[in-house]
Amino acid sequence: MSVPGSVRSRLPSAGTGYTNLVMAGDWTLSAISSGCVEAAVMSGMHASRALCGVPEAIVGDSLPDGDDVARPAPAVAPSRPATLAPPTAPRGEYVEIDGNNTPLQPYAAQNVTMYNFVLEADMDRLQAILDRQLNLGGPTVYRPLGPFLSFVAATMGPMAPAAPKAWLAEKDFGFWIPVLAGQMDGGRFEALRPAFFIPYLWVDDYLPQQAGREVFGYPKGVGVLTNPTAPHEPAEFSIDALVVPRYGAAGDPEAEWTWRRLLTLARRDGGTLGELIGELGDVRALGGAVLEELLRAFARDSLPMPTLSLLRALIDSAVDLEVPMVFLKQFRDVADGKQACYQAIVEAPNRVTGGPFNAGFLPGDWELAIEQFDSVRLIDRLGLRAVGGKVAAAFQFWVQFAFTADPGHVVWRVV
Repeated sequence: MSVPGSVRSRLPSAGTGYTNLVMAGDWTLSAISSGCVEAAVMSGMHASRALCGVPEAIVGDSLPDGDDVARPAPAVAPSRPATLAPPTAPRGEYVEIDGNNTPLQPYAAQNVTMYNFVLEADMDRLQAILDRQLNLGGPTVYRPLGPFLSFVAATMGPMAPAAPKAWLAEKDFGFWIPVLAGQMDGGRFEALRPAFFIPYLWVDDYLPQQAGREVFGYPKGVGVLTNPTAPHEPAEFSIDALVVPRYGAAGDPEAEWTWRRLLTLARRDGGTLGELIGELGDVRALGGAVLEELLRAFARDSLPMPTLSLLRALIDSAVDLEVPMVFLKQFRDVADGKQACYQAIVEAPNRVTGGPFNAGFLPGDWELAIEQFDSVRLIDRLGLRAVGGKVAAAFQFWVQFAFTADPGHVVWRVV
């Protein structure tokens, strides 16, 4: 095991400060970072990759080896014909275009306030989304962590890229599904690591939409997003989005893309937001409290032990390392629009950085009112437990922090 808070002090295998020294052992930094044989094996693989370039990928561990030893190109075993080596996708230097406005990652966000509303959802519907968007034939398989997801409303700013030297303020409202990434061992699913997948997301401007889609694969749409900005204001969040009310022939008024209210989230008693009381002073305290609330709200579903242990691992990741995200990044083919010219499963971390941290629970009973349209059917697709188009939140909390959206890696490239 690890002493609480000690993971941040662990060094990666090739992070010793010396160019001729590489470490291995369960005490180094890995995806597990705990005293066990699995962590020792992962550490040995990091050390091997730092020295000779293999293995290229470590299953269940996307952390870097360290920067103090130059990583060589992966060697091809003499016994393997060169023609059988996996092909490397061709790359060209990104062409910067004046006025293109796709900033260079990483993106550093300050003054982030994130409101999180946990909702009950149907496991089969959640799995259907993951099968359609993430389980596309690669070795990594994704499954929902439990019968729940979150509606997350976040405000942030300044949000600044690595280049150019510029910034903007941003709002992101969407639905987050906690998932398990793993692999199939015969007919048995072996969970390896937790992550978050966002199937629906709206932002308040076109620049973050373009950058999020092009760089990572965020499914960002542009919407009119409203939220309370002061304690005395009504506790209400909303999204107006461009939707198609009903598919039909050209000229049919209901088939025209139009701006409509998609959802409204508010306290049932119509109360105000109130003061944000910081009762949870660090990420570990927040994670423990959220875990307790999840167990209280969904105890009847008897969450299996792998789910519980990986849920704790997700909390530990947020405490000591990063919040892993997974995306479907794709572009429609120019010749055959029913095909993708590029399609890949991408994972990238959102790393909590320095700055004030504060968190607490939101009082009151909250309810999400959702309108369904032919072009976006949130209740049906997500399997939300709705009554008359309204979904009750199991519990809700807020967090204030800073983070950096770091560069990611391709888990599986389809084309």
